[in-house]
Amino acid sequence: MFSYKKRIESLDELHKVIDALETLKKEYQIIKKIEWSEPKSPLPKLPKNVWYVEEVDTSKIFFTDADAIVKLVCKNCGISCRGKRNLLEGMSCIYCFNHNTTIVSLDKEFECK
Repeated sequence: MFSYKKRIESLDELHKVIDALETLKKEYQIIKKIEWSEPKSPLPKLPKNVWYVEEVDTSKIFFTDADAIVKLVCKNCGISCRGKRNLLEGMSCIYCFNHNTTIVSLDKEFECK
């Protein structure tokens, strides 16, 4: 089975394609690029919007765990706090303010050394 791929230059055509894919309940991605026209030599190059629409195979979609609930554990003092992964990444310890922390999923045990 072939997936749908198309290069679109007009906004009206883009809306028609999106409506058609939504009607068919297809997963798709749209990439917008700005391309420069190649006019004759005395005229300047002009930008134009181009959209690339591609149907995505839903069996190949991997969901990120950015909203997964995890523990932030300090390797120095052992203090831990729970929260969403995307909010805890890069944070320091809330007790000793060191950046010697690690993120652990809730189903794994963490051993302090």
